[in-house]
Amino acid sequence: MKTRIAQKAIAAAMVVSMVATPLTAFATTQASSSGSSTAAVAAASSDSGSGAPSTPAVTTTALPANGNVSANGTKIFSTAAGVSTVKSVPAVAVTAPEADLAAALSLGNGEKAFASSYDITAKTAPAAVAAINDAAASQGATVVGMFNMNIGKMSGGQFKAADGSVRIRTSIIIPAKCDPSKTYKVVVVSKGGSVRVEDDLNPDNGKVVAFNADGGIAAYALICIG
Repeated sequence: MKTRIAQKAIAAAMVVSMVATPLTAFATTQASSSGSSTAAVAAASSDSGSGAPSTPAVTTTALPANGNVSANGTKIFSTAAGVSTVKSVPAVAVTAPEADLAAALSLGNGEKAFASSYDITAKTAPAAVAAINDAAASQGATVVGMFNMNIGKMSGGQFKAADGSVRIRTSIIIPAKCDPSKTYKVVVVSKGGSVRVEDDLNPDNGKVVAFNADGGIAAYALICIG
């Protein structure tokens, strides 16, 4: 019990430390954190066209390090602590093996992997969404859900984004409404605007899509072919 309380306190402290650092990606608007929950705070976004802040009512989920993230009766093992307000897909979490994650993030003594994610729309991230739609069309696919994710580490109470050149295995639980027999891929819009389509690294599992995410911040979309 004491361990769980300590973990929640650490997660809350890590999220609060991120409030001072806005998250930005290719053609997305800034997202800062506001509000609170048991172990995290909810994200807010702004419209790049008007500059007016928007604070939709969202539920923030604290993601445990070394623990299961569950949705639709499916579990994925999260290897990085984090927070998520993503609703366009049931769950997303870093699932890289711990040794690989530590190497990719150059984790030092006392440093911990951390990731945050939030949904994007054509209003909050127009150019990123346009790039995603173009990539989906090139695959003859439909877009299931879109979000930004920022992967890095907590060091000395501060979040440090990972280098965008590193690749970090991440998993998405597909929505229950989706046909598990169809093919799923992930569109990645990297910081700076380059776009790639990631094949599912776990094609035999009809409920989970695994892919290589960018270090730092990028925009992502789960797409369905067929």
